[in-house]
Amino acid sequence: METPFEIFCFVLFILEGFLSLAYAHIVFSFRALPLKDMARLQYFFLFATLTVATTSQVVINPFWMADTFIMGHHLYCYVTWNASNYTRKVIHWSSLNWTESRMKVFPLFLGTLGLVFLHGQHAYLLAMQMHINLIILGLVAVHCAVMAVMYNRQLAWAAPSNVPEWIAKRVEDSKSSLSLTATDNNSSSSTTSRSRKATKRD
Repeated sequence: METPFEIFCFVLFILEGFLSLAYAHIVFSFRALPLKDMARLQYFFLFATLTVATTSQVVINPFWMADTFIMGHHLYCYVTWNASNYTRKVIHWSSLNWTESRMKVFPLFLGTLGLVFLHGQHAYLLAMQMHINLIILGLVAVHCAVMAVMYNRQLAWAAPSNVPEWIAKRVEDSKSSLSLTATDNNSSSSTTSRSRKATKRD
């Protein structure tokens, strides 16, 4: 008979396992979303922060400083999502609109790979608190969660090498949005520059 503590660890194990595999799919370009859909994942970082915070209270982690750093980073991403240059870069780099190697932006590649290992380590520490039957059931649940989200044909996740037509259209729509944003920014910069020059003449 499993204890309430084991059941709690079981739930956290599924969440940590899912997060580890989700980051792995992105960092190795197995699956990704169009940019316009990635831009809507702000609450994912809040979810990941709460998961890390809860797990760090349940198990003893020798790398607790890494947990603290990751929670701070995720909260920053949540608060400034699609508003700061950094989070916009994360969104673009993580999306299907990014057509180059993920390693080209090595700091993001290394940081995301670190998240794969951090959440994987959390899952391992939680598994040490569980009975083998719960571990096996948890692994099945993690697999089902990944399939239900990242391989769901109703959602816009796709492999960069095999993008369905309707998802490719969303990628193109995202490119149009990027172009419009860049044009608006350039126009704004030009207006500001002209205003400064006019002020200097006056």
